[in-house]
Amino acid sequence: MKGRQHRLAAKVRIPLSGLIPLQINRTMIDWRQYIISDPQICHGQLCAKGTRVLVTNILDSLAEGASREDILRSYPSLVPEHIDAAIAYAAELAHEESLLPLRSA
Repeated sequence: MKGRQHRLAAKVRIPLSGLIPLQINRTMIDWRQYIISDPQICHGQLCAKGTRVLVTNILDSLAEGASREDILRSYPSLVPEHIDAAIAYAAELAHEESLLPLRSA
Protein backbone atom coordinates (compact mmCIF):
# COMPACT_ATOMS: atom_id res chain seq x y z
CA MET A 1 0.00 0.00 0.00
CA LYS A 2 3.02 2.21 0.12
CA GLY A 3 2.55 5.17 -2.15
CA ARG A 4 -1.25 4.78 -2.38
CA GLN A 5 -3.15 7.94 -1.68
CA HIS A 6 -6.75 8.73 -0.87
CA ARG A 7 -8.35 11.71 -2.61
CA LEU A 8 -10.75 13.92 -0.69
CA ALA A 9 -13.33 16.24 -2.26
CA ALA A 10 -10.91 19.16 -2.00
CA LYS A 11 -8.34 17.02 -3.81
CA VAL A 12 -6.09 16.90 -0.75
CA ARG A 13 -3.90 13.80 -0.84
CA ILE A 14 -3.31 11.86 2.34
CA PRO A 15 -0.90 8.92 2.25
CA LEU A 16 -2.64 5.82 3.60
CA SER A 17 0.62 4.63 5.13
CA GLY A 18 0.35 7.42 7.74
CA LEU A 19 -3.03 6.36 9.05
CA ILE A 20 -3.31 4.74 12.46
CA PRO A 21 -5.36 1.52 12.41
CA LEU A 22 -8.45 1.43 14.61
CA GLN A 23 -8.50 -1.10 17.39
CA ILE A 24 -11.94 -2.62 17.07
CA ASN A 25 -13.21 -5.15 19.61
CA ARG A 26 -11.05 -3.73 22.40
CA THR A 27 -12.87 -3.93 25.70
CA MET A 28 -12.57 -1.31 28.37
CA ILE A 29 -10.49 -2.35 31.37
CA ASP A 30 -12.28 -2.93 34.68
CA TRP A 31 -10.89 0.05 36.54
CA ARG A 32 -11.88 -1.42 39.92
CA GLN A 33 -9.02 -3.92 39.61
CA TYR A 34 -6.40 -1.14 39.39
CA ILE A 35 -7.84 1.78 41.37
CA ILE A 36 -8.53 1.79 45.10
CA SER A 37 -9.77 4.09 47.81
CA ASP A 38 -8.31 3.36 51.24
CA PRO A 39 -8.66 5.79 54.16
CA GLN A 40 -5.11 4.85 55.20
CA ILE A 41 -3.65 5.85 51.80
CA CYS A 42 -3.83 9.46 50.57
CA HIS A 43 -6.79 10.19 52.89
CA GLY A 44 -9.06 7.86 50.91
CA GLN A 45 -8.63 9.61 47.57
CA LEU A 46 -8.63 7.33 44.52
CA CYS A 47 -5.13 5.97 43.86
CA ALA A 48 -3.52 3.54 41.48
CA LYS A 49 -3.51 0.24 43.38
CA GLY A 50 -0.18 -0.49 45.07
CA THR A 51 0.96 3.14 44.75
CA ARG A 52 0.31 6.55 46.20
CA VAL A 53 -0.33 8.06 42.77
CA LEU A 54 -3.70 9.81 42.66
CA VAL A 55 -6.02 9.09 39.76
CA THR A 56 -6.46 12.84 39.39
CA ASN A 57 -2.70 13.19 38.81
CA ILE A 58 -2.85 10.62 36.02
CA LEU A 59 -5.86 12.28 34.39
CA ASP A 60 -4.39 15.77 34.79
CA SER A 61 -1.18 14.61 33.13
CA LEU A 62 -3.13 13.17 30.19
CA ALA A 63 -5.21 16.34 29.90
CA GLU A 64 -2.01 18.40 29.80
CA GLY A 65 -0.80 16.35 26.85
CA ALA A 66 1.61 13.96 28.56
CA SER A 67 2.08 10.65 26.76
CA ARG A 68 1.67 7.31 28.48
CA GLU A 69 5.45 6.94 28.38
CA ASP A 70 5.87 10.36 30.04
CA ILE A 71 3.51 9.37 32.84
CA LEU A 72 5.15 5.99 33.39
CA ARG A 73 8.53 7.70 33.50
CA SER A 74 7.29 10.33 35.98
CA TYR A 75 5.63 7.73 38.21
CA PRO A 76 7.79 4.58 38.12
CA SER A 77 5.41 2.69 40.42
CA LEU A 78 2.68 2.79 37.76
CA VAL A 79 2.04 0.16 35.11
CA PRO A 80 0.21 0.85 31.82
CA GLU A 81 -2.96 -0.74 33.21
CA HIS A 82 -3.15 2.01 35.85
CA ILE A 83 -3.40 4.60 33.08
CA ASP A 84 -6.03 2.54 31.24
CA ALA A 85 -7.98 2.20 34.48
CA ALA A 86 -7.88 5.96 35.12
CA ILE A 87 -9.25 6.59 31.61
CA ALA A 88 -11.95 3.93 32.09
CA TYR A 89 -12.91 5.51 35.42
CA ALA A 90 -13.17 8.94 33.78
CA ALA A 91 -15.27 7.45 30.97
CA GLU A 92 -17.65 5.92 33.49
CA LEU A 93 -17.97 9.27 35.22
CA ALA A 94 -18.76 10.90 31.88
CA HIS A 95 -21.54 8.36 31.35
CA GLU A 96 -22.88 9.19 34.81
CA GLU A 97 -22.89 12.86 33.78
CA SER A 98 -25.73 12.08 31.40
CA LEU A 99 -27.81 11.29 34.48
CA LEU A 100 -26.78 14.52 36.22
CA PRO A 101 -26.22 17.09 33.44
CA LEU A 102 -24.00 20.11 33.91
CA ARG A 103 -25.70 23.48 34.15
CA SER A 104 -26.23 25.16 30.80
CA ALA A 105 -24.24 28.31 30.08
